[in-house]
Amino acid sequence: MLALLVTVSEAKAASVLVFDTGGSGSGATADLVANGLKTALGGASMARKSRPRSWKNADLGNAKKLAEAAKNGGAAVGVDSFVQKQGQLKILQVLAVTPTGDVVFNKAARLPKKKPESVVRGVATDLGRAVAERLGSGAPRGDESPRPESPGLPQRAVLEDPEGKDTKSAVPVVASSPHPVESVTATPEAPASKRQRGGALHAAVRLTGGIVGQNDSVATPIQGGDLKISIAPTPVVGGGLEVAFANLVHLDVAARRFASGLKHESQDNPVVSNVQPATIKTTGLGGTALLSSGMEVGPMVAKVTLGVGYDKLSASKQTLANSSGGTDVVVLVPAWTCMRVLVGATGAYGDFGSRGLAAQLTLLAAPWGTYGETPLTSGASASLLGMQTNMRVRYQMPELLAGAAGVFGELAGQVDYVRIQFKGNGTRKAIITGTPVQASKESRLGFGVTLGAGVFF
Repeated sequence: MLALLVTVSEAKAASVLVFDTGGSGSGATADLVANGLKTALGGASMARKSRPRSWKNADLGNAKKLAEAAKNGGAAVGVDSFVQKQGQLKILQVLAVTPTGDVVFNKAARLPKKKPESVVRGVATDLGRAVAERLGSGAPRGDESPRPESPGLPQRAVLEDPEGKDTKSAVPVVASSPHPVESVTATPEAPASKRQRGGALHAAVRLTGGIVGQNDSVATPIQGGDLKISIAPTPVVGGGLEVAFANLVHLDVAARRFASGLKHESQDNPVVSNVQPATIKTTGLGGTALLSSGMEVGPMVAKVTLGVGYDKLSASKQTLANSSGGTDVVVLVPAWTCMRVLVGATGAYGDFGSRGLAAQLTLLAAPWGTYGETPLTSGASASLLGMQTNMRVRYQMPELLAGAAGVFGELAGQVDYVRIQFKGNGTRKAIITGTPVQASKESRLGFGVTLGAGVFF
């Protein structure tokens, strides 16, 4: 921890109040910014404080909030910084204001993919000079030459191109800071890693609605036991909760519900048409809990994903009249429950919580699970294998709710396949012969398409 930094509880005694850097991969950036200020301020005191989650950037639009924070902290200058990601481009925004709202420093700089810390140090040095000059501490420490011009009070951010190559950009471009970086006593950095080393914590709640469908085929060597059951596209409603810390951890919990009526008839097996009720009412419940962890690969994020899936189908009781004038319980559509372990990978584009498009594709395998049927079973025991594919495209507007929260809309799709192998004799019987269903195999293919909207913090 820096020698000149004081605790948050001592913030009122500090001349400069420095908020931790927000945005994508900002952990190391916060230390570099604070070190740059330490070198330039000399004996001036500094306090470092966690950044409010409602602050979505560090441009002039946030100057009023920063000024109020500096005033409440009893500081002469408040400093804020934010790393904004726009596609493959990362931009560091740095803003410093007084409690009265005067802008001391306002700059934005492009961060190159290789060695971005050199650009951060340059901006931090410029920041320290401007703040020191505002505090009246004189020229910068060391043997550095004085700054040739006053930082002034810029009306908009100046965007730097550290490599001096983007001459076609619509934003004014100037050279990166020429000041030496040897005087910046930054803490030693760990070796560069593609895994993000920081970022904001986000949470989101969403509601969804759309359609689902299902095709279910049971194959058995018992004559008359083969069945094909289809749930036509039917409305589904659902929702979800997400918690994410940058790309390091992403927890997604989702639930859904649908209801449908199945009519049944068979030209090959007329007895099937006599099963009551004529329309079997079904209700489906399902949910997944997925935990992902990832690392950046160019503009994409590759994640390892683990989780569980749960599905349940309830079906109304089915009967068939017997020769004695009574009824027997039969099963055309069994009620069932299924629990699966899910293992796979997710590819994502875009940051959760940043403005614009974000998308992800998840491929999961179900190597193990449990399956049970009621009131009759197709075998003494069952084993299953399966796979699941999820796709989601989302548009996020983080600033829509006055900076306190953001909203998003999304389009999602899912394809789900399960193959169940029954072993031994069950209590379910063929409709015609009454022979127990045995050694049967069941294949179930489901799909869903939904539209959703939500709020994130």
